[in-house]
Order: sequence, then C-alpha cells, then structure tokens
Amino acid sequence: MAVLSSWYLDYPQDKIMVFTQFISTAKVLGRMLEVAHIPFLYYYGCMSAAKKTQALEIFREENHIVPRIMLISLKAGGQSLNLQCANRMIIVDPWWNVTAEQQAIGRAHRVGQKKECHVVRVLSNSDMDAKLLQLQRNKSEEVDYALQDDGHMPTLLDDDQREELFNFTTGKKKGKQGQTAPNPAWKGMKRLGGLGAQPDNSSGNGGSSNKRRRC
Repeated sequence: MAVLSSWYLDYPQDKIMVFTQFISTAKVLGRMLEVAHIPFLYYYGCMSAAKKTQALEIFREENHIVPRIMLISLKAGGQSLNLQCANRMIIVDPWWNVTAEQQAIGRAHRVGQKKECHVVRVLSNSDMDAKLLQLQRNKSEEVDYALQDDGHMPTLLDDDQREELFNFTTGKKKGKQGQTAPNPAWKGMKRLGGLGAQPDNSSGNGGSSNKRRRC
C-alpha cells in the first residue's frame, strides 16, 4: 500500500495496475483504497462481460478525473489485453509460474507504450513466498535449458546412447541374463526439480489448507 499511495501522489499523470491472484486480496486492497478516498476499478474473471468492458473503457480514457488505479487479476489481466495506458504495475500475490507474471506485465509493456514502465513485486518474509520464488527459479531454469537460452551447447548422442534411449522409452531394456530388467534413469537425461510442481499450501494445523478463491 505504501508503494501504491506514493506512486499515486508522486506521478499524477501515470496509471497503475495492481495484480493479485486471489479475490480476497483484492477486496482488502479495495477497502484500504476506499478508506483513503482513492478511486479505483476492479477487473476480475468473476465479473460479467459488460462490467469488465466498462472497466476497461473507463481506465483507458485520457481524462485525469477517472480512476487511475485498477485492481486486476493476474490470470484475467494476462490474456489478450492492450493496456498501454498504464505504465506502473504492482504484483501483490506471486505465482509459482513466472510466465503468468510476465504475461500480465506484457499487457502494458508492449508495442504502443509511450512511457517508461515500472514493476514492483511485493513479497513477504515467509516460507510460502520463499517456496514460490524457488519454484519460479526452477521453472525458468528448465525453460532456459530446453530452449538453450542458458548458453549451453547440447551434446550429440552416439549410437549406444541412442539405442539405450530407445530401449528406455519402449521398455525393451534387457538384463545380463536375457531377462527383462527394470529401466534405470538414462544417464544422459538432465532432470531439474519443480517442473509442473504446485506450491505446498498446507499449513501447520494438521495438514489443513487455507483455500482462497482464485479468479
């Protein structure tokens, strides 16, 4: 809230988008803005199409009287939207897949943007946020390795390695005595943890989870 209020007062010509993952977080922020008498807009997937269209039309207006703050879903706000009218973004709820955050930021940081964009990620000093950050790093490493964006040069396979890989994938690996042996993990395959993993939402109260509605 400190970053949001300071941006709102210090940069009256800029519009701000606050990305959240959970509706409960948006409601809390909305209440805080109401108490501070700061106008804002909602944009979430649970809203009707008419209300979402109306919110976008108001937010895109150049009139400085209209609300300059939009509380927007990380998922709903990351799909096929052009919001170059905003150039300041705050991510409140981090997600395990950093691509979702990048797509949301890309709604404003794209062709047609005339201002410098600024992004702030709000993180808490908790184990949950630490796990989410580690999952984001693992995911990014896996994608970079698969696309060779990390600068590594792939090693070519010789005939024995290709045959071993073929046997591993088809289940035809034979043991020394001619019997079918369990397929070991192929030596040349690089495995990184975190692919497709979901964050552990379990709390310390006997394994129960704090279910929050996402939109």
